[in-house]
Amino acid sequence: MEAGALAVFAAAIPRLSYDLLLRLGDLLGTCAYLLLPHDRAVAYSNLNIAFGDSMPLARKRLIVRNTFRHFARAVLGMFWAKGKSQEQVLKRYEVQNLDLLRRIQARGKGVIVVSMHLGDWELGSLALGWLGAPMTIVVEPTRNPAIERRVTALRTLSGHRAVAPRFALIRMARALQQGGAVGMLVDVNGRRNRGGVWLDFFGLPVFNGAAEAVMAVRWGAPIIFAHVEQLPNGRGKIVFGPEVCCTGSGDFDADVKELSQRCLTLCEDLIKQHPEQWLWTYKRWKRRPTEDMGRYPFYSRHARV
Repeated sequence: MEAGALAVFAAAIPRLSYDLLLRLGDLLGTCAYLLLPHDRAVAYSNLNIAFGDSMPLARKRLIVRNTFRHFARAVLGMFWAKGKSQEQVLKRYEVQNLDLLRRIQARGKGVIVVSMHLGDWELGSLALGWLGAPMTIVVEPTRNPAIERRVTALRTLSGHRAVAPRFALIRMARALQQGGAVGMLVDVNGRRNRGGVWLDFFGLPVFNGAAEAVMAVRWGAPIIFAHVEQLPNGRGKIVFGPEVCCTGSGDFDADVKELSQRCLTLCEDLIKQHPEQWLWTYKRWKRRPTEDMGRYPFYSRHARV
């Protein structure tokens, strides 16, 4: 039943104009804001950690409402792309610093494209494939395989190759060795037994994934940061850069942590610039390194990792 409902939804969305799609996203996002009190509470808790009393409550309310709307727009954009041509998608975007990506690709060592849950990251990811960077991406499994297959098919429309988390590092390393690209969202929690490091995020330690840094340090693959902003006129902007480098101390663990922190700091800087476009409903501080709650949100749990 879930897969059937999704199939009807997936068939209807591409028929909409992009402007109507944005309006529908705003409507669905507003409904989600009203109907999901737990997610609202997570968003407000995260905002309080990031900005505290420096941001008025009225601004926080506006940001929380907008984060639901931007999430709905991002998901709808992925479905809207089905059946669209490369030109129809790319005309939605302004692109900056594409030449930097080209120069890095020309080195022949592959490239690790790192990004974050900002703006319309789903449609923007598809645009990256059509801009000359089809990537190997990791797709998390779901409890409904039929839905997982449909969503994966949408995420790979522009040439991306999806791999499961199991042995994903090996598959991504192989893609890099062949001169290809891998793509990763780096503003996510690390998983137990899959590697990860404690980093600083808005002044609090957070257990973060570090696969991009492990690949860069171990195999010498360059990292380029990229992000997608939603502009007020309904268009978007894809920005490549900067290239993320570390000092290369020779200490593997220290270099991985330094490089991971640099990537996450770039995410933090962009969130400060565009707070209404980040996914505040994500349980970013899900784990904490101490039993004491301190400044950690209500949903955090003490975890030794």
